[in-house]
Amino acid sequence: MFKRKLAVVILAVGLFFAATSLSTFALSVNNFTIDSFNVDYYLSKDEKNVSQLKLVEEITATFPESNQNHGLERAIPKKYRNNNLNLKISSVTNADGRALEYSSDTKNDNLILRIGDADTYVHGQQTYVITYTLRDVITFESNSGQIYGYDEFYWDVNGDQWRVGVAQVTARVHVPKNISMNRMKELQPRCYTGVYASDQSDCTFTEIEQDEETVYQFTTTKSLFPGENISLVLGFNSGTFTKYKTDPKLILLGIVAFLVVGGLPPVATAIIMWRKWKRTGKDPKGRGVIVAQYSVPKELNPVLADIILNERLQTKSISATLVGLCVKGYVKLYELENKKLLGSSEEYEVELIKDPSDLSAEEQKVAAMIFSSTTVGTKINLSEMKNKLYKEVKTLTTSAGDRVATLGYFELNPEKARKKYTGWGIALLVLGFVPVFIFPPALLFTFGVAISGLMILIFGNAMPKRTQSGVDTKEHLKGVEVYMKLAEADRIKFLQSPETAEKIDTSDNTQLIKLYEKLLPYAILFGIEKEWAKQFADLYAEGQSPSWYSGHTAFNAVMFSNALSGFNTVAASSFSSPSSSGSSGFSGGGGFSGGGGGGGGGGGW
Repeated sequence: MFKRKLAVVILAVGLFFAATSLSTFALSVNNFTIDSFNVDYYLSKDEKNVSQLKLVEEITATFPESNQNHGLERAIPKKYRNNNLNLKISSVTNADGRALEYSSDTKNDNLILRIGDADTYVHGQQTYVITYTLRDVITFESNSGQIYGYDEFYWDVNGDQWRVGVAQVTARVHVPKNISMNRMKELQPRCYTGVYASDQSDCTFTEIEQDEETVYQFTTTKSLFPGENISLVLGFNSGTFTKYKTDPKLILLGIVAFLVVGGLPPVATAIIMWRKWKRTGKDPKGRGVIVAQYSVPKELNPVLADIILNERLQTKSISATLVGLCVKGYVKLYELENKKLLGSSEEYEVELIKDPSDLSAEEQKVAAMIFSSTTVGTKINLSEMKNKLYKEVKTLTTSAGDRVATLGYFELNPEKARKKYTGWGIALLVLGFVPVFIFPPALLFTFGVAISGLMILIFGNAMPKRTQSGVDTKEHLKGVEVYMKLAEADRIKFLQSPETAEKIDTSDNTQLIKLYEKLLPYAILFGIEKEWAKQFADLYAEGQSPSWYSGHTAFNAVMFSNALSGFNTVAASSFSSPSSSGSSGFSGGGGFSGGGGGGGGGGGW
């Protein structure tokens, strides 16, 4: 009895989803058929031998009787192998030649034609005739391993982006006798069918000689499913066509206009901003000589040091601060092994083991960012925090920037110093580029305004100004970097110099470990954490490891180095915000469907 009821429930659910699917399909604007897709190509060339192509596409479709379709949507590529095809629509009509209403838009280098009236539905069989012209449709190939090159017309007929199938496709290429006589006999016309990259040839080819032209006809021998295309390829002797080149006179005229209209604003802006930078943004002079240092000023932490060095906060300085909290005994780091079906990966967990309320403001902020609660014993898996803390980073950037200014390292918060110019720069960029979307030739006159805005942004980025104390501290931090990048023997020799010998006993591993631990966060800041961790780990006796670190394998220098580097990568991700080519249709027999120009796709609307 139970089984029978269960079967009834399952059947009812199945019927519900089936009905829903059928209903959705019935209402789909792509629930129609294309009966035929016929194209006539008229291939010619101008007085400079540049290829010209006129296309007449006749698309016959049958729409359902329900009110779902307003007409046809056709996407036509505007580029081929980075060439601008100079696409121009001549007319859009029905089979009787009556003009049809249509709108056009550009998307992903395609011209999208939406044919039909939004207030009217179409039913039954409809024919759409689209006439348009293109330029520079020929590519110039060199046949690998052969002694000849050739000019190639390699074209996608209907395109592989259609959302409906096509019952039959016919393409006729009309070529004047003065061009067809140059067709390369060694390269027989070919056609390919199927989805993109298919080398099937479910198509026929016929060559028809007429008085003034040769017609090359290609016809599919089976229906094409959605996403399937037919491509055709013809080869001509090298030199039959010439690649399009912009008229040198137009180029010269453009240069002159740019220099007059577009060049003056950027030059004036550059002079003004350079003077402003010299007056309010240029740092005072430092000693000019970087002296190795083995310690960081006590009032600094990695966050403040990063801003002093780079005039901005980087996410790695936050993970460096977190390591610093580990070294100071406030946090413990656990490296865990995450076993998977195939292999395993490392994850990192941190535990708050001491109240951070006596730390600097930046260190407290980092601790608060990581731990949802400052209760001792709280644990967090960093893999679960990816891209979740970037908003808190913005707050830390502002507060830390205020701090370096208050402490006398900068005359003004670096972020605020930049933002004074950001608004002006963006405003000029908008003024320079927005008119282009309305009237593209306006770029000639507004380009200079846009470049001026870009210059303001660039100079504004250099406006944060360090005080003399800031410059001296930056050089001190650079000295720490120099010391940390010394070879081990040179580093020990430095510690034994008269200035440091009485402070550091290089024969005492305990003192060296203490020094190396203090500098470990700065190794992350300088991007040398793997090398520094490896030398640091070598100082521990066998069986020992840092008290603030727990791994899932026996402690050794290589393992610890890799773990610290992996931890830095994972930690940094927690603070980060979430974030056409062609081939020949002949070469090596390697042609395929969808490899040529033109084509595109379409559907209903």
